[in-house]
Amino acid sequence: MADWTVRQVVDRIVALGLADRAAVDKALQPQWLDQPLSGYGGGASEAEIVTGLLVDLGVGFDVHTDDVDHLDGYTSALTEAAACTGGLFTVTDIELTDDGGQELLRFRRNGEPVAWPVDHVDDEYLDTMVFAEHIDEFTDPDRSPSRWAVPTVDGERIYYRYVFGDPAALHELGRELGIVFDVYPD
Repeated sequence: MADWTVRQVVDRIVALGLADRAAVDKALQPQWLDQPLSGYGGGASEAEIVTGLLVDLGVGFDVHTDDVDHLDGYTSALTEAAACTGGLFTVTDIELTDDGGQELLRFRRNGEPVAWPVDHVDDEYLDTMVFAEHIDEFTDPDRSPSRWAVPTVDGERIYYRYVFGDPAALHELGRELGIVFDVYPD
């Protein structure tokens, strides 16, 4: 990976149609744009920093896995996932319920009721597998070619990070910046 600036990476993300200039202007302070990518923070490598930049631009989200209140954590992740879709999906009425020993994450997606079974190994950790198993329910191929992807950097899958975009654009960005995007469905 060449020595990229934040501006160069952002310009490439915009050129590929993964984010628009308004998202950049909203998310990033102008003084960050001419900084070296390595100075932006949010990762051990420049490629990982790019995946964090995609989250900052509203193209992706992280499922925070530790020391979180379950309902707050799921609410945050579902709300951010819906926002990443650019209006394709909305979520409301998020709650955790117990249905005879099986905990369920219940919510409305575009007004329709949804229930995902969750398994909490510990009271302070979210069930990250529920997103791995169900995130593709937040796609609509009839309205958008965009799909969810999980990034892999330096051979390590960033299992808690999801990025929403056109698979061809994600693969091109990944090729240029050293990221493998595993696009759903696997």
